[in-house]
Amino acid sequence: MARPSDREYALKRQVQELKDKCNTYEIEIKRLKKELEKLKEPQQEKKVKKVEIKKECPDCGAEVKSTELPHGTLDLCSKGCGYRNVRSKK
Repeated sequence: MARPSDREYALKRQVQELKDKCNTYEIEIKRLKKELEKLKEPQQEKKVKKVEIKKECPDCGAEVKSTELPHGTLDLCSKGCGYRNVRSKK
């Protein structure tokens, strides 16, 4: 069996290095895909829940609509007279 020439050895080494890089990138791609999936999941869960409780607006007497927020509840006049009230959660 003949010894490989310096050129052949260099090419084999280069091929092996490229295969190693390819494997590294494939592992990185898998990791990034998992992170993307984790980031997409919480966004789907964070939907604003609309709760309608019939109240009267103190300014115009129209119905007041309530919406749940992460830090409390927002009350708005349905006619758009400008009345709003934010109640914090306790």
